[in-house]
Amino acid sequence: MRTKTLLIAAVLGAVGIATASAQVTSVNAVGYVNKSLDAGLSLVANPLSNGGNKVSEVIPSAPIGTTIFLFDASTGFSVTQFVGVWSDDLELPVGTGFYLQLPEAATITFVGEVAQGDASNKNVPAGLSIQGSNVPQAGTLTELGFPAAVGDVAYLFNGTAFDPTTFLGVWAPTEPALDIAGAVFVDKAAAGDWDRNFTIN
Repeated sequence: MRTKTLLIAAVLGAVGIATASAQVTSVNAVGYVNKSLDAGLSLVANPLSNGGNKVSEVIPSAPIGTTIFLFDASTGFSVTQFVGVWSDDLELPVGTGFYLQLPEAATITFVGEVAQGDASNKNVPAGLSIQGSNVPQAGTLTELGFPAAVGDVAYLFNGTAFDPTTFLGVWAPTEPALDIAGAVFVDKAAAGDWDRNFTIN
């Protein structure tokens, strides 16, 4: 576990994560999420579906120099930077977590549709991944229906380092919680289905 904690910590370096408030507006399941973020590195997730869920569709505009680091346990990080357009139009499926580095405090606007039915469900792989809810809601992982199993670990950032919390039937020492469009590093002992079967009606 120490190796995985160090791996995650190395990703952040000396840069802190800070997330502020998020505002959701949705009409007929189509809308946007405004997420206010401080300068530096934040851990966020795509809360809405738009087209092919390319970064240019999901986050059409950002401050010049904004950088996204998309993690894959088998290949490492893919990187794209906003220079008026995104340098690499990475795919950000709904609920996919990633690092977003801002050169200055800004409000990032996600645009798209609220996932419903089967589209609000996903598989959480075994091992390390960055996870967010497929539905733009805030709550604890339990409230959001995360498929926790004994031995799963979530890594929570406390401002200077990561604090691991382990699922032992309940989360200990603390229950992980997500803001709207928030994300968390998780290390699952085995893959699990995060089924919401969400509906607006």
